Amino acid sequence: MQETEERVVGLLRLPEVYGEYACQAFEPKTINIYSSPSTGRRQIGTIERTNPIKPPERPDCDESIVVVRQLATPGRTDPLPYDESGYEFSTAVAYEQSGKWFRIALPQGSGWVERQEPEFIAYPDDLTTESFSTYLRPGWDGNLWTEPGRGTATPAPQQWRTHREKEIPVRVTATRMVDGVAWVQLRFETESCGTDLGALPPLQGWMPAHRSAKSTAIWFYSRGC
Repeated sequence: MQETEERVVGLLRLPEVYGEYACQAFEPKTINIYSSPSTGRRQIGTIERTNPIKPPERPDCDESIVVVRQLATPGRTDPLPYDESGYEFSTAVAYEQSGKWFRIALPQGSGWVERQEPEFIAYPDDLTTESFSTYLRPGWDGNLWTEPGRGTATPAPQQWRTHREKEIPVRVTATRMVDGVAWVQLRFETESCGTDLGALPPLQGWMPAHRSAKSTAIWFYSRGC
């Protein structure tokens, strides 16, 4: 996961530079980056794939080399920050959405790109589907809320708190926005993707979807178990 100082709101596919699917031989295109969510505003750079183009009859299983070319520094390119949404499916890291526009992570700061038909995994809402095998990131403080954004947190049973520094299997059962803060309702699980925490009491509760450092509290195994 790309480390950032902003709250991640999801992952955005960019088929022009990564292709529609893994090992696809395709003709890459350039994506323009803007300072604001409008083509009438200042363009600040481009996103480009630099891999050599392969003929259609040859599978292209080379790792994508995707860079950002900042217009303010001609001749310089830096790798585009990315994360995986699936096995060998690279995606841009989004901080904000405004209609068909997305503000994504750049090597320095962020910029806006336009998507006419966006393929977007919204965090945390889309993690409620069975398509994702989700887990609680290590470093959980061991607390849960009975209602999102109300009252005070309650410590989880000690049997669960002993696993705070592990990836704990969870199922996202609901999400809710409270005063601009995203919350997730989790059902804790003892077995998933090879993890077996043994016999533990049932546990369910709410927590903010982001931690104080603005990193995501939960995530998913992009390559399966």
